[in-house]
This record gives sequence, C-alpha cells and structure tokens, in this order.
Amino acid sequence: MKKFVVGLFMAILVSAGICLDADYSYALKTDFHGRLQSNYVLRDTNGFQNKFMDSVVCSQWLNELKFDLTIRPENMRFGNIEVNKFFLTYRGSYDAVFDVTDRWDNVRDKSPSDFELGKDDLKVENDLREAFVDLVSEFGEQQSVVLRLGRQIVQWGEADGFNVVNIINPQDNSNKMFFDKPEDLAIPLWMARLDYSTGMIGPFNSIDFQLVAIPDIRPHQFAPLDSSSTDPYDHNNAPYAFGFKAVKDWGIPALTEFLDERIGKMGPGMNEMLGSVVGYDNGLSVSDGSKLIMETLPNFANGPLGNLIGASYDSPGPIELVEDVPASNIDNMEYGGKVRLSYGSSEVSLYYLRTYQDDPAINLSQGLTRPALIFEHPEQDMYGISFNTYLSAINAVIRAEGNIVSKMSFYDTADPFTGLFYGTLTKDALGALADAFPDMEFGLDPSMKGYTMHRVYQALVGFDKSFWIRWMNSHNMINASLQAYWKHICDFDYDSVHRPWDQDDSYRLTGFFWTDYMGGKLHPELFVMYDPEDAWMTNLSIKYTRDGKWFYKFGFMGFWGDQPSGNGTSSGRYSRNATGMFTTPVNLIRTGELSFTVGYNW
Repeated sequence: MKKFVVGLFMAILVSAGICLDADYSYALKTDFHGRLQSNYVLRDTNGFQNKFMDSVVCSQWLNELKFDLTIRPENMRFGNIEVNKFFLTYRGSYDAVFDVTDRWDNVRDKSPSDFELGKDDLKVENDLREAFVDLVSEFGEQQSVVLRLGRQIVQWGEADGFNVVNIINPQDNSNKMFFDKPEDLAIPLWMARLDYSTGMIGPFNSIDFQLVAIPDIRPHQFAPLDSSSTDPYDHNNAPYAFGFKAVKDWGIPALTEFLDERIGKMGPGMNEMLGSVVGYDNGLSVSDGSKLIMETLPNFANGPLGNLIGASYDSPGPIELVEDVPASNIDNMEYGGKVRLSYGSSEVSLYYLRTYQDDPAINLSQGLTRPALIFEHPEQDMYGISFNTYLSAINAVIRAEGNIVSKMSFYDTADPFTGLFYGTLTKDALGALADAFPDMEFGLDPSMKGYTMHRVYQALVGFDKSFWIRWMNSHNMINASLQAYWKHICDFDYDSVHRPWDQDDSYRLTGFFWTDYMGGKLHPELFVMYDPEDAWMTNLSIKYTRDGKWFYKFGFMGFWGDQPSGNGTSSGRYSRNATGMFTTPVNLIRTGELSFTVGYNW
C-alpha cells in the first residue's frame, strides 16, 4: 500500500513538473483558496440546563491553516485523454489547549499500534488531506468519462447530519464534536473513482455512473485513549474522548448481575463486602473490573488468606484495546458504485458498496486471556437509494434516502458474560474458592464475542423551503431544512441487562434554519436535533464578516433532557428511555460548549 501511495504521489509531482517546465507550451490556470482561523472552546461539564457555566474547562484552542490548490493545464492531452485538473488540500493545526491548562496532561503518547492516536496527534496536525488528478475523455456530443486517482473524499446521498448512504469515508472525531461539517470530519482515502455521464438521453437530462475502488482501509477515528481504557486510574481523558470514557465508567448490568448472583452464594454480606472493596456501588463497570483483576485479586490471592486456602493469581496487566483492521491492499479492496438518473427537476440515485464496518465491533472473547478487547470491523454490503425533487408550486425541495446494510454489529453480552472471566480464572487458580461457583464452565468459547450481527434498515425524509417572516427579517428569507430519520435493527430485542445500548427501532428529528442580515455580513444558523427518548441537541452560531475575508463567529452547543435512568446495578438496570443518541452509552446531557472563532479567508 505504501508503494502504491508513494508511486501515485510521485506521478502527480512528475505530471505537475511537466506542466510547469518552460520547454513545454502548456498554459496553466490556478486557483488558490484558503482559511486561517483560531477557535477557542469553553466546555460546561455540568450542562447548561443545570447551572449555566458553573463548571468550566477549556477544551480546545485550535489554530488552523487550511488551503486548496487547483491547477488546470490547458491543452495537455495524450490522445483522447486530457489531464484536466490537479488538486490538493492541506490542513495544518496546533491546539494550544495543552499549553494553557493541565486538565489534559494525562492523555497518552502516541501508541505503536495502527490507528491509535496520542497527545502529539491532537496538538499538531500536518495533513495533506486530498491530492488527486483528473483525467477526462470526451466523445460524442455530450458523453464524458472522468478518472480521478489519488487521496479524496466522496460524498453520497441527500442527508444532513446523518450518514445513511454516505459511508465511503470514515469519520474522524478525535478533536471535534459529532456535528461539525461533514467534510471536516471525513477521513480522506486513497482510491480510484470513475465517472461516466451520458448527457441528455431520451427523456432524461442525463444518466451518470460512478465506480469506486478503495484499497485504503481505515476505521472510524476516535480520540486517543490511555495505555488502556480499562486502566483503573482515570487517565482516559482526551478532550473529545466522550465515548470510551463514558463506557469505561458506566455500570454493566450483565456483569453486575452475573457476579451478584454468584458472590451471594459465598455467604451473607459477601456482595456488600466485595462492593466496598472493588467499589461497584453504581454497578460493576469496566474500570471496576480492571481494578478487580489488576489489584484486588492479586492482593487477595497472594496474601495470607489466599495462601491459607491455596489460591494464587497473577494479574494479566491492563486490558489493551486493539484495532483489528483488514490490511490496506488490493485483496481487501472496498468497492462500489452509483447510478444517477436526472429527469426534469428530479433526481434518483442507486448505490452499492462492499465495505468494512467503520465503527468497532467489540470482541470480548480475549478480555482476560490476552488480555485485550479486540475492535473488529466486519465486512458488510450496503444497498441504498436517494432522490430529490423540486416542487415549483410551493417552491420547495423534497429529498429522501434509505439503505439496507447486510450486517452490522450491536453490543450483546448474552453469551460472553456467562464465561468472560474463566479463560484467566482457572479452577487451579481459584483453589477452594471454586466450590462457590459450581455452575462455572471454565474456558471461553471464541464465538462468544460480545456482539451480534444484524441486518439494518435506515431511511430519511427531508423538506427544504425558504419563506418570509418579515418581523424576523424584512430583507431576506428564512431558510429551513427539516428531516425525519428512522433505523430498524432486524431480529433484535432490547434487553436492559445484555442489550442496553440499542432499540430495534429508533428515530431522530432535525431542523436547520439560517438567514442573512446586513447585506450578508451577519449570518446566524440554528440546528436542532430531537431524540424521542426526550433528549435535545441545539447548535446556534452567529457569524459576522465585514469584507467577506475577515470573519468572527460565536457558537453555542448544548444538550438537554433528563439524565439516563438506571446505573447498571441489578436493581437499577438501564431503562428503555435511556437508550438514545445523547444518553447511552455516551451521556452528553451534562455537556455544553461555547466557541469563539476569528479567521481570515482568501
């Protein structure tokens, strides 16, 4: 893969050199655009709805340079093939938050494992994000073929804020919230993309075909973890490590209930005693389990009482988080295509993609024997459709998209938590204590992974319209974009113990509103997302520019709703109304951010 990348990049440089060589008569047209900005973010860790800005920490001070360069050679042809465009996008940044506060000092250094970031990756970015060349061949009156080779971002679908069919490029949430601009979150991939357009044919304005071949395999990029997310000492605190930090400290009903039942057989008061030693009053969490295997059990088994009953136990060390990503090569290549039909004021597109799941499927089967939690990325097929149509009678656009994903992983502990610990805690290690666990089956079946695979259906309908509200804006219309989203997991039943993170059917409603004042100098935006599990997300921004170059922006993002009910104990399991996008397993209700940005465009 590295040879492929280096070879392609060298080909681009050589081609550019040919274009720029004075001995050749190729003329050049260039476009150079960019942005320099500084973004300062304050986070309220208690949530705006509780008491505004009463618990504040600086979560980011990101100073960023981003530019793109387009080079268009004139009359650079090789037979019927024209070198139409060279394009590259660069993004570099420095996050000074690590210099102005010690809150994030414990973020780990760079891991030797692939796809595992460190503090240096958060502080400094130096990334040639996109670099590709377009080769064009035209024939007939309107037909054309474009071959794009290089590192690129491909956007599919009609949705805003949801990735229904738009799943070619994985997301990067290492230093941004989940609701930033899609192009800023997308991870560019090395690929080949072929576009063919027929032009007008029969009743259609055009019929377009697109094929993609992607040998570059990458997962969803999360904020860096510490040496282990199950380290009993809370070092897993990168500014945007919401997910794993929340999961790490959250009580796991299956584990709590399993141990409560068996420890209770050892005699009265054993549950309370172990709970006070391990500290799982709010449900046994991954952190508590790590403390149990790394500290409590070794201290007990190797102490006087352990020696008396013949027990011994060696701690396996912190549990690793290992990304098991297929190698980037031709054999594992992702591929797919799109067909778009344009008729009148309507468009319909069909999609197919053979890919690997971007989000991790957590394999628990080696949890204590390696010890490691394996983040797997199963292969899957996505079949999708989208359409949009303009309704002139009401001056509005209706759009929709949907997909079928052949298989997707979901957290399910029904099988593995009946034997998770036994691969390490053998009968010999337990000694006489093994009599307290007569129903244990020592040894863990590798098929007990901690997730199950299910077919998934997703659909989204959107409605876009501009309208007058004179008392709000007498000079410009208010633009509105409304969406309704639905997801169904086949053959999946919610369970408060073993499957507490997902429901078989889930819904989201969104509204996006924007307008302009002062001749376009003042631009406010409001984005609202509602989860029917009674949780809201609001994102308000106001941007001011005096000359179209210098700009100043204020942002307000907040999450609202009741705290998730249930704490993971046997008596306080997760409730169904806690399984929402902002509540379980990542609880964002106590999160709010104010951002202040100043920048310059050219």
